Amino acid sequence: MVRLSALAVLPARKCTAASLALATTLLTATAALACSLPPPLYEHQIAPAPNEPAPTNSQIRLRYHGSSVDGFETALSAPEVRDEAGQVLDVDVETSIQGSHTLLVLLKPKAPLPAGGKVTVFDRFDEPGWSCFDPSCLPAQLSAFATLTVAQEADNTPPTFDGLDAIDTAWDECDNDGCCGPYAGYRAIFKYNKATDDGPHELLYNVYRRVDAGLELVASHVKNPSGASSGGYLSANAALGALAEGDYVLKALDIAGNESDNEEHATLLWPTTGVVGVDAGGAGDVADSDAGGTGGGTDVTPGGGDAVSGGDASSGGSSAGKSDAGGCTAAMSAGHAGGRSGAVSALTMVLGLLLLGLRRVGPSGRRVSSRDRG
Repeated sequence: MVRLSALAVLPARKCTAASLALATTLLTATAALACSLPPPLYEHQIAPAPNEPAPTNSQIRLRYHGSSVDGFETALSAPEVRDEAGQVLDVDVETSIQGSHTLLVLLKPKAPLPAGGKVTVFDRFDEPGWSCFDPSCLPAQLSAFATLTVAQEADNTPPTFDGLDAIDTAWDECDNDGCCGPYAGYRAIFKYNKATDDGPHELLYNVYRRVDAGLELVASHVKNPSGASSGGYLSANAALGALAEGDYVLKALDIAGNESDNEEHATLLWPTTGVVGVDAGGAGDVADSDAGGTGGGTDVTPGGGDAVSGGDASSGGSSAGKSDAGGCTAAMSAGHAGGRSGAVSALTMVLGLLLLGLRRVGPSGRRVSSRDRG
């Protein structure tokens, strides 16, 4: 929504260069409120941290962040781990997208890391502050990212974790592009006390859903578990994407891949108000809308995007959130989304007001009345 109430501060009698400058400032500020997002790929992180000795059976986690990391999986799926002699270590590589903002590349060495030695991780990311809008702009050659120190021993002790306390839901909606809308739906908030471990490294979580008598993996190596009732922008900003109702189990995971043995579960039930088509079988059926359907089977403001593909529990949620969200996700490749049409409309209105003011001012700056016109 574009607000022009601030234009009341413009002089009523003159349309001068100063008022033009003020109008430009107001317009710039208005456009800045639109949905602005960072480039599709702009940051990478590594765990274990270089200053934290890794156990000999450590896995290596590379995380790439951006406004939309879809399409980068293949280009970033071939990093290397080299020992101090420059020999490339044999590793298994697993990739997954969490929401649409994080690409996880998990390296699992097939043999223990050299005890007391060092290993260096190479990938195709550039210097800090660099950003990329398309896989074609990634460097062709690998470059050193970080050198890790290896401890003397392996880590075979799982983390201590009490499991989920509850899964809360909260309604979230937006009717304009200033907040990447339009969208409407519920968010799923996983509530728990953080796990603990005997090492200094980060702990992640595996998310399971109870199916019959067993557990089905929904997503692995998640940093902040969260979900949504619908596709589009809501699920794109949730690590687990669009979630089905059911009983969920959260297990903690340490840097060596040891998993906590807790079995506590919490139940996710979507409120019925405003939500249709969500059942225990998956993300839900597609509801009719002027935009050609909404993701996850929920009523949203028209323009809420296409249906989510693979947003059911069996897909691991990794492909949920890849659909468009009112133009917000689609425009990410240009470095920001939405706001352009709003800015153009604001410009048109501002210029119209200024031209009206110019027509009502005489040559000497005196306001022209109907009597002056004869």
